[in-house]
Amino acid sequence: MPRTWRSWVTLGMVALAGCRAPSVRVTSPAQTPAAPSKPSELPAASATTLEPDYAKLPLVDPQSASAMPRVKARAPVMEATVSKLAAERAALATVFQRESEIPHIVAATPSQPTGDDGALLREVRTLLATDARRRAGGDAVQEFFRLADFEGRLDLLRLSIDRLDFLREAARKAKADGARLPVELDELDAQRANLLAILGQAELGAKLLDTDLKRRLGLSAQMPERLLPSGDFSVPSDTVDAEASVKIALEQRTDLQALRTAYLGLTPENLPSVQEYLRGVPGSVGLIGSGSVVHPPAWDPRLPFSKLLRRRAGEWAKAIDTVTAAEVDVRRQQLYRLIEEKERATADEVRATVATLNEQTRQVGLARWRSEQQMSKFADVKKMAKGPFLEVPAELETLRARSEVIAAAMAWHQARGKLAVALGQ
Repeated sequence: MPRTWRSWVTLGMVALAGCRAPSVRVTSPAQTPAAPSKPSELPAASATTLEPDYAKLPLVDPQSASAMPRVKARAPVMEATVSKLAAERAALATVFQRESEIPHIVAATPSQPTGDDGALLREVRTLLATDARRRAGGDAVQEFFRLADFEGRLDLLRLSIDRLDFLREAARKAKADGARLPVELDELDAQRANLLAILGQAELGAKLLDTDLKRRLGLSAQMPERLLPSGDFSVPSDTVDAEASVKIALEQRTDLQALRTAYLGLTPENLPSVQEYLRGVPGSVGLIGSGSVVHPPAWDPRLPFSKLLRRRAGEWAKAIDTVTAAEVDVRRQQLYRLIEEKERATADEVRATVATLNEQTRQVGLARWRSEQQMSKFADVKKMAKGPFLEVPAELETLRARSEVIAAAMAWHQARGKLAVALGQ
């Protein structure tokens, strides 16, 4: 509603309200229990050992425990699909959009025929909805690569257990034949127990990530197939320029654009809308009040109603204009300060993410080097045909090195996804 029209309506309502005094009643808040007058005393208790009683614990024999076969029902999914579906289902973005769809009244005057003081806030909400979708897609991509990490290492863990079982069977037969073994059977059992524990944790992690990722994508929780991340997981050797990335982020981050839009579009007419927006901006709690408050004048019964209204109208309009103009200036200063802080935080976030990504590129390179060295050693051992007691341990080390490459590569892709979100992409 335009400011002039709103001021006259307010004056009329205040003047009319003075003709009829409202009833007054006193309300008392509900009584709440008083806090304890002194701190509680800790009840006496006897100290016990922190190591549990083994007789009251489950027991799993690693020799007979199953290695949990690979899930057969799979649903391949690509990174782009994950990002798109998660962005479309972003709940916060839908809230912003639905808020702007609420009908509103636009008051028109001869001097201002199409005044709409809610247009600015709707534009801001559109930018915030875009930002919410971007972040929802980025969060889903993070889970996509964490799931890829788990799934990739799960296959290598199962293969490691299979090769360890082969080695144990060879050791059992050799021991039955009276041969001297380079490794004891109980040592192999201990290794199998460790691998089973790692496999179980990885399998649980994959299940939990699969469930959460399906929720983000809007897929049914009863979907029998488990999502299988697919795509190109290669890692380039190039490093990212931090300052160039900061420049990109400051230009295209929609959360920054929302603040700038409110700053540039602030007027006395849309001041209430901007106040509403500022109260929800992180970091502005306690900074933004409820806006200017104009108290009605005291009622003078000796003056006729029409004369009083004419007399007070000019004074009120002038007072409201003065207070509103002052508040607009204050809100602009607050918005400028918020934009300044947001730009600094954005720049710091981008620099930190770039540093993480560049270091992770180095970690991938080191993991590749270690894996290739181990694969070369394993190939040499196989050429010598020294038997399973040398070949299998070398193969297990190769599988572990390959697992480290997968972990490093997926960590790089997670850092890449975080940088994309920080850049506003």
